[in-house]
Amino acid sequence: MYGLSETDFFKIIDILKKYKEKIEWVKIFGSRSRGDYKETSDIDLAIFLRVNNIIDDIRNDFYESDLKYTVDVIEYTENIGENIKRNIETDGILIYKTNEKGGILMNENKLKYKLEDFQKALKKLEIALEKDAHLDELYLDGTIQRFEFVYELSWKLMKSYLEYQGIEVVSPRETFREGFKDGIIHDATEWINLMINRNRTSHTYNEETAWDIYDKIKNEYINLFKDFEKEMIKKID
Repeated sequence: MYGLSETDFFKIIDILKKYKEKIEWVKIFGSRSRGDYKETSDIDLAIFLRVNNIIDDIRNDFYESDLKYTVDVIEYTENIGENIKRNIETDGILIYKTNEKGGILMNENKLKYKLEDFQKALKKLEIALEKDAHLDELYLDGTIQRFEFVYELSWKLMKSYLEYQGIEVVSPRETFREGFKDGIIHDATEWINLMINRNRTSHTYNEETAWDIYDKIKNEYINLFKDFEKEMIKKID
């Protein structure tokens, strides 16, 4: 994203978090937001502050960091040049935002990383399901473990997306119902049943239970995950 690794991107976010009560928003602009950057291009950040006289501290933190890129930080005020202001408003992409209490709000960049993590885990589950679990019980156990992981990532991605839309949810059950209302899943009941069977996986020492859950993963739940993936790609990408 923006030609940055996930590690480098979150190094930037970690520095900004130090000032979360003083920063209202941060936008990345210039070549990295437009997509015409080079590998060594600087990172241009525009920061809108709630308080005065801290911009030099923020610049110094980036200077002292171990980021391999030069980070150019400007304070977004009414007094900045018209050309720079126009560039920020035209090309700038919001990467960080807080509320008045300093609470960090979800942003699209974080959603994209959550989606990528979910997609990677889903792909591994698909690969596991291609193997014949009847040949080796390790395949059975491994597939169920991958299912557990994909489930956790899926409902947390759904929760994060809803919060990004301003919908506050806490539990998986509440998330699925609101996700159905929002149109990112087609049937909340199916997802609630999926959750119930996820909770049964702690009893997979019972072979009959393990095979029942495996069959549901292979014949039902993998399709729910894939449909959800398609909806999230449409919403986020």
